[in-house]
Parts: sequence; structure tokens; C-alpha cells
Amino acid sequence: MTDASTTVEHHTALHENLSDGEFVTTTRYQISLHDNYVPVVTAGEYTVKVDHRVTTDKAGPQQGQLDTTLNGEKSFSVTAPRFGIDPGEVFAAYPPPAARGNFETAVPHLTLSRASLPWERTFTTQDRTIPWVALLLLKPDEVATVPPSGDLVVSRPVKELTGVNDNVELPELGTIPPPIVDGTCRTLDLDKDAVGRLLPTKTELPYLVHARDVGVVGQRSRDERWAKGRYCVLLGNRLARRNTRYTAALVSLEGHSRWKVLGGDKEPSKPVRFVVLWSWSFETDTSAEPHFGALAAALAKDAKDHGATLRLRTSIPSGGHGTEARERIECGYVPVLHRLPGGEDALGWYRGPLTPEPARTLPTSAPPATASEALIYSQKYGTFDVSYASAFTLGRLMAVADQQLSRSLVRFRADALRAVQRATARTLGQAEDGTEHAVDRFTGLVENGLGKRLTDELKKLSNKPTENVVESTSEQPPTTTPVGQLIADALTGAGGAALVDACARALDEVVDSHLPTLGEAGLDAKKLFDSLPFHHLVPDAALLPPEALRFCYVDNQWMAHVVAGVANLGVSGDVDAAASSALLDATTRGLGAACGMLLRSRMVQHWPALIVEASESGKTVGMRPRRPAPDVLLVLFESTPDKVVIREPAHALNFGLDIPVGADNGKLYLRNIANDDPVPGKKLAQPNDRTLADIRVLLRTEDSDVLNLTNGGKDKALVPAMAAALKKTEQHPAPKITSALLALQLANSPKQLTLTAQ
Repeated sequence: MTDASTTVEHHTALHENLSDGEFVTTTRYQISLHDNYVPVVTAGEYTVKVDHRVTTDKAGPQQGQLDTTLNGEKSFSVTAPRFGIDPGEVFAAYPPPAARGNFETAVPHLTLSRASLPWERTFTTQDRTIPWVALLLLKPDEVATVPPSGDLVVSRPVKELTGVNDNVELPELGTIPPPIVDGTCRTLDLDKDAVGRLLPTKTELPYLVHARDVGVVGQRSRDERWAKGRYCVLLGNRLARRNTRYTAALVSLEGHSRWKVLGGDKEPSKPVRFVVLWSWSFETDTSAEPHFGALAAALAKDAKDHGATLRLRTSIPSGGHGTEARERIECGYVPVLHRLPGGEDALGWYRGPLTPEPARTLPTSAPPATASEALIYSQKYGTFDVSYASAFTLGRLMAVADQQLSRSLVRFRADALRAVQRATARTLGQAEDGTEHAVDRFTGLVENGLGKRLTDELKKLSNKPTENVVESTSEQPPTTTPVGQLIADALTGAGGAALVDACARALDEVVDSHLPTLGEAGLDAKKLFDSLPFHHLVPDAALLPPEALRFCYVDNQWMAHVVAGVANLGVSGDVDAAASSALLDATTRGLGAACGMLLRSRMVQHWPALIVEASESGKTVGMRPRRPAPDVLLVLFESTPDKVVIREPAHALNFGLDIPVGADNGKLYLRNIANDDPVPGKKLAQPNDRTLADIRVLLRTEDSDVLNLTNGGKDKALVPAMAAALKKTEQHPAPKITSALLALQLANSPKQLTLTAQ
């Protein structure tokens, strides 16, 4: 491996929404790019010869004579892939196989886990750093014959690569030993005019292959596509910017050094047959979904032009009810129709738990027992705020719809009633001096043998004759208080402090025993929030139009009303009301979130593993992501972040331009190449002198879309132009472009959208 290399760091983060909470894991990678990874020996036949000389230093006739019998030799072969590669050695390909999308900026590439493969055979013995393979990007009309299947690559016997063929130019492979010659291989017949137009030149070949070392620093994510190890990466020399189907083929250049484009002196007179080691196809469609960077730029522009708060964008006339409407809309409300108990319709205002401004604190923190108690009436304008009442009713409806939750609530209320009845009876039967309750004393006597003694005495009496004796009395039965009244007195305090405390303790015990089961069944603010219908979160589509990003505060009081509605399902009396109150006191009714972010975009739908990172003063902010709709991402933050980053999912490094050739003639933003810089490989600032502009003139021909890497000066070839542009960035010493540095400049790491508080 040569000394020329550069090291960059790649950071990714994975956020997962789990039922037991939220967490963020961060993975840090160190990636080293090297010009090549040439093995000590290449494929071929080798012979090791050993001569063992025996001499003596003693005086005599044999002094200094050589014993010629002690010698030997051993022949061996070093093998390497020649007509194909193991599919398990293909780590990644881009664009993805069978993909259809907008790849007009992409430089196709293939990553292999066999890091030394491009140098395991020799293209030329003079320079072993020149690879013997190249990655070609082909259109259907550039292949001599296309079979009915449409596949540009066909299978054929290896023996057809030997001898003479009147229709195609064959590679000069020499003698192919058995059993390889009896096997099969895959080939393509490249049109003779396309050979010089599409193949990289001999001087360009080293720039199109580099080695990569990937090291992991810290914890790895479960779904990460990176893997620690050493790889080789083969770049194509052509942009996939036409609306057509492309075939990317890793071809062998062995036996083709005679062609002028590869340093020879001949031009082909017939189609040229190349051995294909690996191939895949994809289709470029520039009208397909925009790439991540374009979507992120559109989101940033919308937030800048129209703001990023969750409120309606509409003009409201001033004066009269217009003043109220403006105030309400500024607070995130939408107008709704509210039907009064008498049947009349009135104007109401509604908002969900997500608001553009912090919600006002309610006068009382006590949970309502009915939806009517949660209505807010504006005497000034004669309108109703139905937000909290709707939340309470929604909670009841969610409880009714959930069979497990409703059954758990019924069992809880039944146990609460029995517990209060027992506590009331026991307390009222207790002696004034605080001695043991009569029932408890009787139970103790029975357990100590009283029951057996009574049974024995009754058996003795049953053997004696008895007489019916009727005694009269004028005493009246004692006056009793109904049990319901006793319980009501206990719950309202009329029965005395002892009775109130006993019932409260009984309810607390029931709550403690049922709370885990109720929580699992759904009596939990976070679980309920995740089940809320989306139109209750965002009541009007205009609040969150397509391709929009909105920030909001979280009204935990709103969610507390949802929880209260659930807990009050089936309340029919004082005991039920008291049990619900005790249950709510022990239940977390808020989300533990301060604010949130709503993102409605195609990037949510097309990048399911979208990454969101948030921080406040440099410290990570905890978050809970949720997808309430296929194209909507909702993230709740524990505290208010001052920086939010929306990042493209981590993937192996891709290569290509930053701006396509069809737009502004193409641009490539330069990267820092100083290894002593804290962030080597980082994109430099974007003034014109740090951008490689007008890529169109760096193509061999505009029709071919093939990059001219080395043939010409800085006004015609990519490598000299890049060296001149980097020299202007004041990076010292003046850079010499190698394959590793070229790969670094062409690398397209995951895009991100960074939002900071103003």
C-alpha cells in the first residue's frame, strides 16, 4: 500500500422509538482512503530455487569446495479471480441494482471486500499500481449485439475466448489451463467505436481505484451498513445523467493492452469482447423523486419564506371578531362548529396538544369529571374553546374502543368498591378505645380452635330432647344507616377523619395493585399520545402542507385531559369518582416533552431511517420520534433545542458531483485535504474560488458523459483542474492529486439539513 492516503471521520446517529422509552446511539467511523493495495506477489507461476553450500575452513584438500548435491527447487502457483468473482465479495454497488431514480450526479462505483483484487493480476509489468480491471457504464446501443432478454452481458464457454473469431476481437489470454478452460464466463461485446470513447486511458486507470480502511470508534448501531475492515472501491469514469437504462460492468483488461486507448498502437476493426467479472443494471429518470439534498433545500426555503411555526397562514380583517380570530390563529387554533346542549350551533375554537406558543396554565390542576367542566367560554366574544373538552371526550372514546383497557378499568372499579366497603365496615365497627375490631377478634378465636369446640358441644346437645320456647319482647330493632350513606360520608368527610383515612388508604392499595396492569393496557400518556388520530394533532391540513417543516410547543395539560377522560370511563357514583381521582393522582398525565417538530415531506416516506439529532448548548436533547402518517415525522423533545439536524440515513460513501451538468454546467464543492486539520475531508466554504465549476468542459465529449481525467491541462481535464482549484484554497503543500484524494473530492457523504435557533 502506498504512503499517499487521507483519513476522514464519518458520524452517524440512529434514533429508535421503543415502547419502553427513547434513546439515541451514536456511531463514529474513521475511514482511511489509500491509493492502492498492491500484494507482494501477483497471480502467476513461480519457482523457488534453493542452493545449500557446504564449506569447510579447515586446512586440507577440501577447503572451500562446494557440495553441489545440496540444492533443490519448488514450483507453485498464485491464483486470483480471472473470469468472475465470488458474489460474497461484493459489499456494495451504487446506484443500487435494479434501482430507478434521479442519478444524474452519480459516478457509479463498486465496493469489494477483497481489497487487493484490482492489483492481484498485472495489466502491465512496468507498473503494478495500474489495475487490471475497470468499471464501465454502458447504454444498450453501445454493445454490438443485445440478446432478446435485453441483458448486455451474456454467458459463454471460456474456450470461446481462445483461437480466432471473425466477428469480434478476442482478448489475448494465452494458454488457459484446465479445468478453467472448460468452465463458463460472462462477456460483453463492446462496439468498436465505443472502445476509444468509453474506456479509461492507461494513465487514468490508477485514479479510478482506491483502497479503504474502515474503523469503528465507539458503539455500533444495529442497522448500520458500514462494517469494519479493508475494501477496494472501483469508480466508473462516466456520469449516469441520461434518461435511460444503464449497465455497470466490471470488465477485465487482461489481453487488451494492444488497444491505443490503453497504451497500445492499434484500433479495433471489430467489436471487442471483454470478460465481465460482475455487473448490475439501473435506470436514470431525472423526473423521478428529487434527491435528499433537493428536498432539504426546499424545506429550508419554505421555513425561511413562510416561517416554521404551527399556525394557519391566512389574512384576517382587523376589528370586531377579526381581532379574536387573529389572536386565536396566532395561538394555533382553527375554527370549528360547536353544538350547544339546546341544539343551537355556535362558533368554537380548537387546537391539539401541539401549539405555536406555550399554552397558558389553567386556573386549576384538578382533572375534570366531565367534558362540560373542560369547556372554556369567552364572555368577551361569546365563543367556546373546545380543545380540552375534546381531549377529555377523545380519551373516553379511546378507552371504549380498547377492549383490554376498558375491561381493566371495570375490574379496577369493582375492586375499589369492595375495598371501600370493607374499610367502612371495619372502621365503623372498631371500639372507641381503638381495641381490635370484633370481626378480627372472632377470626382469631376460630383459628385458635373455637370452631372445633363449638362443633363438639353442638353435637352433644343434638342428642338431648329440646323444647320449643317462645319469648316475647317489646324491644324494637336498632336503627341502621344505609351502607351507601356510610360510604358517601366516608368519601365526603362527614363520617370523620378516621373513616376518610381508612377509605383513602384502601383506594391507594387498590390503585397500587392495578396501576401496572392499567399501564400495560394503555393508561399511559405516552402510549395514548402515540394512538391519537392525526387530525386531533393537526386539525387542519393547511397547518402542515406538503414539503413543510413546523416547530411547536407541547401542551401537557391537553394530554392530561385525555388521560382524565380514559380514567373517568364508567364513573357512576361517589366511589367510582373517588377511585378515578386516586388513579389520576398516581398516573403520569404529561408527556415529559417541552416542544416538538413536525416534518411532512417525501423524504420521510422515501428514507424510513431518517436521522434527527437535537442539542441544546452542545448537549444532546432526548427525543421521541413517531410517524403518525406515512409522510409525516413527529419528534418530541424533552427540552427546547437550539440546534436540530435532519440527516440522510448513513450509507457507504457515494461518489459524484454536487450540481448536475445539466444545471449551471455542473459543480463540485471541494473538501479539505489537510490531515492535520481537525476535520479532514470536510466541505470547504463555498465561495467561487473553492468550487470546481463548469464540469461540462471536463468531459471528453458532452454526448459521451465520460470524464476526462488526465488528458490536457486544467481547462480540459479533471485532475489538473482539481489540483489548480485546491491550490487556491491555501492548503499546503500544493496538493498532488492521487486516487485517494480524487475519491475524497468526489465523495458524497450523507446530506443534512441544519436548523438553528435565531
